[in-house]
Amino acid sequence: MHGRQDESSACPAVLKGRCVKTTKLTDTTYAYLMILPVFLLLASVMIVPLFQTIWYSFHEYLVFEGGALSFVGLQNYRDLLLDERFFNAMKNTLLFTVITVSFQLLFGFVIAMTLHKAFAGRWIIRVAVLLPWALPTIINSLLFRWMFDANFGLINDLLLRMGIISNPVNWLISPLGANFTIYFTQTWKMSSYMGLILLAGLQSIPESLYESAKVDGAGKFRQFFSITLPLLRPSILIALIFRSLIALQVFDVVFAITQGGPGISTETMVYAIYMRTFRYTEFGPGSAYSFVLTLLILVCGMLYIRALYRKTSAMGTGV
Repeated sequence: MHGRQDESSACPAVLKGRCVKTTKLTDTTYAYLMILPVFLLLASVMIVPLFQTIWYSFHEYLVFEGGALSFVGLQNYRDLLLDERFFNAMKNTLLFTVITVSFQLLFGFVIAMTLHKAFAGRWIIRVAVLLPWALPTIINSLLFRWMFDANFGLINDLLLRMGIISNPVNWLISPLGANFTIYFTQTWKMSSYMGLILLAGLQSIPESLYESAKVDGAGKFRQFFSITLPLLRPSILIALIFRSLIALQVFDVVFAITQGGPGISTETMVYAIYMRTFRYTEFGPGSAYSFVLTLLILVCGMLYIRALYRKTSAMGTGV
């Protein structure tokens, strides 16, 4: 009997009368095997093109000479630091990100607070609010380009009827008007998306906290700053991460409405990359632009994630 027990323990699995040895995987090994397909997919569509872009940034790509590469070292980066167009695109990108994301957060917060309240037909309103976000950006941008048209646009017609202006405004002919148009367009489209993220955060706050605050005599104002805002900070940071990193890569709304004009007053980094790489076929400088933008996005992402980690840790420790 003991011999049979030892034999069965030495043979963990039996297949067709034969002893089959099995290898147990540790949890770590199993986890690596599970993420391996995703890692290979990401490597093929992200990591490989990234290193290829870095490689091109140190070369001059001769498109009309059979695609030959000529090593130029740091010349593309030196030219970039002397290029006023690069700094203009960087300034426009940062301004676009700061202004649009700030207003999206503001309006998104109002949307979330409104939809969080119980009222008849709330689910219908929630679906309707998401329609601007669901609309493709190109279509949305073309609609607003028509609305801001100087001759037959809806915006000028409303302002004329209200007596705010006496003559039609050509919004897209001046840098201020063109920038306002793309800021307004992007804010209108993405505020509902920001509101959706904040609404999810609001719904995760226990109602018992508000009930306890009412018992202690706290008003709506005190409840907002003592309960709602502190507990909503992780959701706010997550929303800022998503929107800021996407705003830094803005292209479609600029391409559809202004195409970087008038002049280069609305040209963003991605639009400048598009012009240098595909319009002027300057793949070396265009790759240098791309790598600098990638570094900017990585730095912003790390700062946001660090802030989110600090807020989450502070909430977990009760600080």
